[in-house]
This record gives sequence, structure tokens and C-alpha cells, in this order.
Amino acid sequence: MARSLSSHTKDLLIQSFLIVLSVLLALFLDEARSDYKLGRQRDQVVGNVIAELRDNATSLEQVVDYHAVVSGALGDYLDSLAQRGARLTSPAIQVVPSVLDGGIQPPELQRTAWNSAQLSPAYSLIPYETTYELARLYDLQANGVETTWRELAQLFVGLDAYDPARAGPVLHAMQFGFGELHSQERFLLEEAQEALDAVCTQMPVPTCITSGQ
Repeated sequence: MARSLSSHTKDLLIQSFLIVLSVLLALFLDEARSDYKLGRQRDQVVGNVIAELRDNATSLEQVVDYHAVVSGALGDYLDSLAQRGARLTSPAIQVVPSVLDGGIQPPELQRTAWNSAQLSPAYSLIPYETTYELARLYDLQANGVETTWRELAQLFVGLDAYDPARAGPVLHAMQFGFGELHSQERFLLEEAQEALDAVCTQMPVPTCITSGQ
């Protein structure tokens, strides 16, 4: 009887051990699958941000030199008026189209992928060095090019742009603003390339490989 009870107890212990082992194994596999899924999501998030930054760089390359031309054309126009002693009789909003055949061509920069990345559960898995580089670049974009462009846009829609008496100061402000915008765009392009090189070294996601990093 004692031997039978001992055998029964041993069987129960083995069964209990196997149950616990199967539960632990299931938990381990679930966690492994979750980590794998988050890892793939992390790489996708970083890849989306890299693609967005490359698109932003392409947009900047399309307008950066033109904005230097805009600043120069406005400067030449104002210098010509000063040399002739002529006075502005038209508001700035009417002068600009006659000086700039190509319009003003705003820099079209996006930050949707970056905003989405910061809300992703996988964001915490991105190395600090990578998030630092990306955050620094987007801050530079926001506080440089985007801020200057908003200030320039305000010049075009403000009441002074429609006042002939204020045409001189407004055009001078536009000339300076486009010159500053060009400098900031050029600097952002240089910083973007350095940041992308660093990020792709830290996290060589497929987007880096397909883009030749």
C-alpha cells in the first residue's frame, strides 16, 4: 500500500512538473514571438523614418539653390531701385511675381513617420544613439527651415504685403528671409546625410541596404 502510494505520488509529481514545464515553455515561446514581432516592428519603424528623411532631403535638394536665386533676385531688384533713386509704388505682393518667374517654391518637409515612431510600442527598443540622432535632426528641421518658412509665409499674407508704403521693408525682409532659408536648408541637408549614415551604421535595417547605405 505504501509502495503504491509512493508510486502514485511520484506520478503526480512528474505530471505536475510536466505541466509547469509546458506552461513555462508556452510563456517562453509567447515572449519570444512577441520580442520577434516587436523587433520587426522596430526595424519597420526606423525604416519608415529613414525613408521619410530621404524624401525630405530630396525635397530640399529641389529648392535649396532656387531659394538662393530668390534672395539674390530680390536683392538685385532693391539695389536697382536704390541706384535709380526710384520709389516703390506697388505693394510687395505685386512686386514679387514680377521679380520671381518661378514663384517661391516652399520646402515640403514631412514628419509623420517620426511622430508615428514615437507612439509605437517598439520605440523603446530603438538604441538611444539612434533616437538621439533622429530627434536632433527633426528638431533642427522644426526650429530651422520650418520656422523660417512660416515667418516668410507670414510676410506674404500679412497686411504690410498689400501696403505700397511698406513695400520696401517687406521686400528687404523677404530677401533676408530667403537667404536665411537657403543657409538653413543647406545645413540641414549636410546634417541629414551625416545622421542617416550614423543611424544606418547603428541599425542596418533593409531601408539602409536598399538605399545603398
